[in-house]
Amino acid sequence: MRRPSRPFVFSALTFILGFSMIVPALLMTAVPADAAGRYDKLILSNAGRAKLTDLAAIEDSRKLAGIEKYTGDADPLIRLRCAEILGRIGGPKAVPYLEKLSADTDDEVALSAIYSLGLTLDESALEPLEKMLKQGKKKQKAAALEALGITRLKNASPIIGTALTNFHSTIRAQALLALAVLGDSSAAEMCANSIHDPDADVIEQTAYAIGRLGYNGLNHELTELCENENIWVVMRAVEALGRLEAKEGTGAAATLLTHKQRMIRIKAAETLSRIASNDAAEQLETLLGSDDAYLKDLALRGIAASNRGKSFEVVLPLLQDSSQMVRRSAIEAAAFTDADNARPFLLEIVRNGGAYDRMAALEFLGSIAKEEEMLLLVETLDKSTNHLEREGAAAGLKRVEKDDLLRLQVGSDGRTAFDALLDAAGDDDPVIAAMAVEALGGKRALGGTDRLVEVFRSAGGREDCDRKLAIIAIFDDLAGEGDLEPPAVSNIVTLLKEAVVKEGDPRVAKAAAGAAKKYGSMISYDPARAAVWPRGRYPWGEPALPLGKKTIRITTKRGPIDIALFGDDAPNIVKSILLLIEDGFYNGLNFHRVVPGFVVQGGCPRGDGWGDAGWLLRSQFNSHRYERGYVGVAHSGKDTPGCQFFITHLPQPHLNGRYTIIGRVVSGMEVVDVIEVGDTFGMEIIE
Repeated sequence: MRRPSRPFVFSALTFILGFSMIVPALLMTAVPADAAGRYDKLILSNAGRAKLTDLAAIEDSRKLAGIEKYTGDADPLIRLRCAEILGRIGGPKAVPYLEKLSADTDDEVALSAIYSLGLTLDESALEPLEKMLKQGKKKQKAAALEALGITRLKNASPIIGTALTNFHSTIRAQALLALAVLGDSSAAEMCANSIHDPDADVIEQTAYAIGRLGYNGLNHELTELCENENIWVVMRAVEALGRLEAKEGTGAAATLLTHKQRMIRIKAAETLSRIASNDAAEQLETLLGSDDAYLKDLALRGIAASNRGKSFEVVLPLLQDSSQMVRRSAIEAAAFTDADNARPFLLEIVRNGGAYDRMAALEFLGSIAKEEEMLLLVETLDKSTNHLEREGAAAGLKRVEKDDLLRLQVGSDGRTAFDALLDAAGDDDPVIAAMAVEALGGKRALGGTDRLVEVFRSAGGREDCDRKLAIIAIFDDLAGEGDLEPPAVSNIVTLLKEAVVKEGDPRVAKAAAGAAKKYGSMISYDPARAAVWPRGRYPWGEPALPLGKKTIRITTKRGPIDIALFGDDAPNIVKSILLLIEDGFYNGLNFHRVVPGFVVQGGCPRGDGWGDAGWLLRSQFNSHRYERGYVGVAHSGKDTPGCQFFITHLPQPHLNGRYTIIGRVVSGMEVVDVIEVGDTFGMEIIE
């Protein structure tokens, strides 16, 4: 089955039909999986297989050498692969090829090339996209708008803005969606008039755009839209009120807490949680007796953000809730509503709670820490054998508000939290190390910069990126600080220059170049170094060829989830996942992250969101869209996908072109909708 080639924003009918998957029992219609792949015939021929093998090697090398001879191939599938690969490699050199392919006689090739122009993230792509927007057919205009949105270039805003008055409502809606995805807050005001558009899809996308762009000029209109007959308009309107932290939306959101559609109730609770006023917290208290863990979780987070002392007594019982995600949020809420009374309960959890509860209790003890808690945090960071406890202690020390507490001697050996964090920065566990460096932050690190330089130089593994980035962030913050001694400045600058030249990981080298400029050193990062980045080797050797569609099953205590994997569109990542499933890697892992109304995420071998399977993969962005029930792979930057995956509760357009889509749920969305943090799972290949 080919992926959809139509890049339009969904029609009103599509939205309504899509939303029917949510109501009332949250059922998703099962779609038969078709294992046949679009590239099967090519793979079966020697010539076709040779071409695909060559193209896979070009994609993996992230170099364009050799691709030109395939961009004019007689087979549209080869040209389609070229269009995809050019977008994944990106940069200015890819643009001329893509401009030519955007005029291809095959619609799917042309639309894929237009989308990939956006993925290049290059200024030179704006001209051909603007030309397509002016002269192209309706599908091409919509594709150009979507591509302009994912460029992340502010210069794209005025180009997109010209389509806001287009005759076709689908084009107007796509323009608004593109501005929302682009994220240029200066373009927010140009969306305002669209709130009065006669088309419901346009109104919906207007609400989405002004919410994401931070425009507060339409709060009254958004409040009124919460009573709209179109449920997607309601969804985006209440969501926008939350993003804008619009207190005048409290009443409208409170009314929606009893809406018949669960996802609207969830979005209303999210909005009140973001507003976080006393009035909002009072409304959220009504959800604490709910049977829905998602609603309780959001309510507790909002109560915590409000610091409403009156809520402490109603929060307290939820420290014993059966849901791990609810208990974690209750720990946070207790700490922030009444620190003194919460302290003994948090200490009891540290002594006798489960590992994840202890982790959370240690973190939020840091936010209310007095002298006596510092010893506990330091000893836990120093001596615990449980990595979750140590992470909790590092996170707790980061939350300590009074910096003088970090320099206070604790215990009989006169050790300070500052000493403990500096030691942990060189820890064998790169996650603990990264968290310790983050806890030192900015000026807190004064007096320890030479030690951090040593730590940076001694950290040479693939998994040390986060530690190095955290160290560079400290040096970046300290640039221009009068408290830095000249020898420390010299040491820092020398390290940053070394990092720009020697680091293969582009995330580290780019960050080092940016920080070096703040110290007056104008050294540029060479993108070609990314080609020698040690990301780990594929266990299967060469880059994978298209695999067709594969179906896997996630088994949970709440029921099975069947997923059709897009083996033609993300073959390397899909192959990696299939290999890990066959090896039993996923069996017994958990969902470590759940954001109600957004995603559920799992697949981390550490159980904390920091782990991988031993290698990082190239991103394989494709033309699928993050609709409800789509599966993506988590990453910490381009070309860093690993073993962690997430499933969307609702459409998430801002993720398109940023996270590789690898599949979609074909059965079991009702299970995805109730997955909680801590739920364990297994995986098997079923087709």
